Amino acid sequence: MSSHSLAVQVLHWITPIAIGITFSVGRLIAFCTLQKPSKCSRGSAKARQIVSLVLSAAVLLLFIAQALEYALHQFHELDQQDVTQDIQVYIGGSIFTWGTLTINLLGKPKRVWHPYLATWFLAALLESCILLVKNLSRPSKLDLGFDAPLQVVRIACLLALAGSAVYFSLRPQHRADEECRPLLDARGRVPDHCAPIESEDEEDDLLTVQDEDDGPDQTKELKEKQRKRLQECGSWMAYLRDFKVLAKLAWPSGDRSAKICLAILIVVILADRALNLLVPRQLGIITDKLSSIRDTGEIPVKEIGLWMLYVWLSSYAGLHAITQFCQLPIEQHAYRKIGTTAFGHIMNLSMDFHNNKHSGELMAAIGQGQHLYRLCDFVFLDVGPMVFDLIIALVYVTLLFDASITLIMILVGVGYTCIGSRSTSWAMNRRRRYNQAQRNEAKVQNESIGNWQTVAHFNMADYECAQYAKAVDEHNVARGRYYMVHYAGYAAQNLLLLLGQLSAALLAAYRVSRGAAPVGNFITLVPYWHTIEAPLTSVSFSVRQLSQMLIDSERLLELLRTQPSVTDRPGAKPLRFTKGRIEFDSVRFSYDIRKASLDNVSFIAEAGKTIALVGETGGGKSTILKLLFRYYDVSSGGIRIDGQDI
Repeated sequence: MSSHSLAVQVLHWITPIAIGITFSVGRLIAFCTLQKPSKCSRGSAKARQIVSLVLSAAVLLLFIAQALEYALHQFHELDQQDVTQDIQVYIGGSIFTWGTLTINLLGKPKRVWHPYLATWFLAALLESCILLVKNLSRPSKLDLGFDAPLQVVRIACLLALAGSAVYFSLRPQHRADEECRPLLDARGRVPDHCAPIESEDEEDDLLTVQDEDDGPDQTKELKEKQRKRLQECGSWMAYLRDFKVLAKLAWPSGDRSAKICLAILIVVILADRALNLLVPRQLGIITDKLSSIRDTGEIPVKEIGLWMLYVWLSSYAGLHAITQFCQLPIEQHAYRKIGTTAFGHIMNLSMDFHNNKHSGELMAAIGQGQHLYRLCDFVFLDVGPMVFDLIIALVYVTLLFDASITLIMILVGVGYTCIGSRSTSWAMNRRRRYNQAQRNEAKVQNESIGNWQTVAHFNMADYECAQYAKAVDEHNVARGRYYMVHYAGYAAQNLLLLLGQLSAALLAAYRVSRGAAPVGNFITLVPYWHTIEAPLTSVSFSVRQLSQMLIDSERLLELLRTQPSVTDRPGAKPLRFTKGRIEFDSVRFSYDIRKASLDNVSFIAEAGKTIALVGETGGGKSTILKLLFRYYDVSSGGIRIDGQDI
């Protein structure tokens, strides 16, 4: 193999991977650093989106045309060599990458363009390198007549994409149309266009998209505070850094039994990952063994016994039972630690906090925050195994067959996640209308029944029945619209999984029929595909669960960050009680700076004496006791017990 041919193969492998990584990293950085969409008029943003969408779709179609060219050539020339893996990865990966880029260009026109700009420049550079090195190398049997023209047109589209991005970035930016419109017309009236302007963000944030239920007003207020604090932090990393306090509480530190259970849990999880691979692999081994001993009457007892052992270990009677037993002490430790820490912190806050508190709200905050006891379970039982399974699946399927089936898995995984995210986003407004209609139905029902006498006195029973029937109809319509989108998204996700399984099975069968893989590998792939589906189906649930944990713990985190207003000075000595002599020396204090509650109060209560505080309501009698108990600090003066200033 010449150096030029090797260079072409290397470029084929790295081109789709580099483009995908560049775009993903750029989007991730933009998301984590809370970058705002480019400021431009709606017309300019729409024009930029259309140009980018058309050119990106053209690049995608050119790759699809090249894939069809190879497929037709392979179909008509069966005696020719198979398309090499580097070409499969290059064509298939590029179709997947540019399909993802094109889909991402749909939606709102205003967006963060930096990830797209970097991706287009890199793609143009890599495609040019491939074309140049191909022309320098010797022609291959797989070099078809239309390869070079398609690649030239593709490079032209990529250069046009990069050039259009530079043009729109450097052109003078005019203020948005809404900013140029007057607030009042010539007659001093508010024009019709002065309506509330919706957000132009490219997409909803993580917490908004995943929240499907409209909670009470307090939950909405909490989310608004969360968004404001996210803006103040400047990035998601800084925002999540505040949750280190709660993460430390969820970690089983200081509890030996919980640590032992956690160690056992990690070992069991690793063993379970291996079993996910061993069970289908053993089925393939049994199939190959049966094929080799056909018509001999021999039974592969050892192979079947190993298969049953693996199945038992992976069942709920095996390692799953150990997981449940080890999970319980960890959850109990985190539940106790979070609850007692939050309760103790609240009890140690000053009186000014407790005077303004709502007991029910505080108890709800503690209860919701205690949901974080599942944080360790979420990390070690949900997210960690999910990522581990996906990595193992990609590597193992590549070794089992080739990179083509791995590309199918990646395509199915990303497509499944995108469909779930989009369908959830589309269902959000319908879910809100459904919840609103449900609350409106309950409101009409309760008000009509609760005010039956008023309805009867004014002979409005028929009217109230009609109003309730209307509310029920609106409820049914809203419910139907929401579940139609929900079911359609779920059906689309499952259809994609089935199509992916069909494609992988056909490709695996083709490899077996050509003698490139044994029959047992096909048998291994079929049940193993269900193991691959499991982490995909749990991605959206895991993100929703994580966002719900953050929302539930937000109020508890705010409470833990609240500090008492009455604190001891550094180096303060403990109070030594001897006789009990109390002295107020020119004490001044006020709840409100505009009005003094105590002004220059001085008296002495000798030890063993009884002192009566007499005065009108609001004269400061209770305030004197509160200051003595040090529920508040004095504004000036001093309070001494046995000569010690408290």
